[in-house]
Amino acid sequence: MIRVISIANQKGGIGKSSSVIEIASVLSIEYNKKVLVIDLDQQRNLSKYIGANIEKDPKGHNLIPSIYDVLTSDAFITDAIQHLPHFDAISASEQLSKADRTFMDSDDMYLLADIIDSIKQLYDYIIIDNGPSRNILLTMSYVASDEIIIPSECDEGSIDGIIAIYSDLKKLRESRNKLSHAIVKGLILTRYEKTSIHSIALEEDLTEIANIIQQDIGYRPFVLPVRKSIKMSECKGFKQSLQEYDKNGNAAKDYRKIVKTLIKEA
Repeated sequence: MIRVISIANQKGGIGKSSSVIEIASVLSIEYNKKVLVIDLDQQRNLSKYIGANIEKDPKGHNLIPSIYDVLTSDAFITDAIQHLPHFDAISASEQLSKADRTFMDSDDMYLLADIIDSIKQLYDYIIIDNGPSRNILLTMSYVASDEIIIPSECDEGSIDGIIAIYSDLKKLRESRNKLSHAIVKGLILTRYEKTSIHSIALEEDLTEIANIIQQDIGYRPFVLPVRKSIKMSECKGFKQSLQEYDKNGNAAKDYRKIVKTLIKEA
C-alpha cells in the first residue's frame, strides 16, 4: 500500500529538502521502491538540488508543468512528472507564493489528496517537501499525507515549529470531518554533534515531545539524529544524494537507519 509522507517544519534552513532527497534515495537505491517527490515550496530548493527542469519558455510558462499548474488544473499530473535517475519528481513554482489567494474555497484543501489519489497505483512512496509557511499548501499536505516527519535543528525556533505542526494536525484530525488522518511518524535531529551541548539538549527535548505525543495518541514517533557533515552541502553541487556522493559517511548511514526504522514501523 502506498505511503504518503510529508517532511515539514515551520522553520526554514533546517534540512527538510535534504531529508526528502536522502529518504527518497535510500528507498529507491537500497529497497528498490518506486518513489515520487513533490516540491511544494515556492523557493524550489528541492527542485534545484535534484536537477529537475524548472526552465521557462519566452512567455514565462514552465517547459514542464509544476505542481502549481497541476493544482490549478492547467496541466495533468502525468505531464508534470519528471523521471530522474533514482526517483520521479514534480517541481515547484514561484507561483506557489500566491497559493493563499488562489486556493480560497473550502474544498481546495483536498486538491493535493485528490491529485495523489489519481496516481497512487504508480508508486510505493510519495514524499512531499513543504515550505516553512503556515498556509493552505501546508494544510493540503497534511490532508494528503499518512505520516509527517519533522526535521529539527538545535534552536528554540525548531521546537516551536514541531509544537505548531502537532497542534495543527490535532485540530485537523479532531475536526468534524476528520480532515487529516496523518500522524507524526518521526523527529529527526539534523546537523547533530555528539559532543555539542545544544544537540544533546535538543535530543532531550525531542524525546520529551515524542513521549507527550505517545500519551496523547498512543503512538510514539521515532527520534533519530543525522550527524553533521560537510558532504551534505558538497553533494548538492553535483546534483547527487549522500547515498551516491558519500555512501560510507556518517550522515548517509544515519539516513539509512531512519529509512530502516520507517519501513520496519510500517
